[in-house]
Amino acid sequence: MASSEVYPGAFAVAPPGTQALSLYLYERKYEGFYIDGKRFGDSELKAHATVLAYTNFGQTAGMPSSWNIALPDIHVRKTSGSLPYGFGDTTNGLGDVRLGYTFWPVNDTESGRSLAIASTLQIPSADYDNSQSLNAGDNRWRATLQLGWIQKLSSTLTFDFVPEVSFYSPNHNFVGFGMTQKPTYAATTYLRWRFMPIWEANVGFQANRGGAQNINGYVLDNERRQQRVFLGLSTALSKNIFTGLRYSHDTSIGYELKTTSDLVLNFHYVF
Repeated sequence: MASSEVYPGAFAVAPPGTQALSLYLYERKYEGFYIDGKRFGDSELKAHATVLAYTNFGQTAGMPSSWNIALPDIHVRKTSGSLPYGFGDTTNGLGDVRLGYTFWPVNDTESGRSLAIASTLQIPSADYDNSQSLNAGDNRWRATLQLGWIQKLSSTLTFDFVPEVSFYSPNHNFVGFGMTQKPTYAATTYLRWRFMPIWEANVGFQANRGGAQNINGYVLDNERRQQRVFLGLSTALSKNIFTGLRYSHDTSIGYELKTTSDLVLNFHYVF
């Protein structure tokens, strides 16, 4: 996936000293293989993933800030059809570790407006099978810069806007070849509606661009051109335990696999 996983309210500010343990459970279905927006073949895949994350809020130069660490466990398998040679039919294992840091230069509680600047570093820590492109890890470094804008529109409506850019180091063993990739760009939006004191519904949209690859000097015209829609619901189970459910799917894609269904259940313990 070209973009990061951005969730509604992800850039909300918490008081200094707040800590959170988070659990994300994914069930995702794909179909492929797409080339220039057209499907070739009848392949389908299914993925399950578990992500554990820890976040710690504090202050930096008088501004709210936080740091976080996340580790995914990923399982993907082909369920039908055939995929291009060298793509792979299955992968299992721990993914790459992600380290993040965020600070809020704008945090106006009266107007309900805030702006976060976030950076995430993905470390190539996962086992990697260089005989196929389907892997739990990327075998390269990835650095992502995000802006997280939150604007309260009314007593019950809130708008989130998150643009981002990601940069990639070379993968020197991509199916036996060297591979470089141009930066990827994404924009994610959510409209959140708090229809009851502890219940919130949301709808969202995401667009991804860029990311064309160069393999052993051969430039590929394979920009992902992905668009996704989101629908979600969240609530509080207690004063410090929160949960949410989000469904999404791709409405269009340029290359590789199209997500036909993505269901994510998340839990957050705040202390």
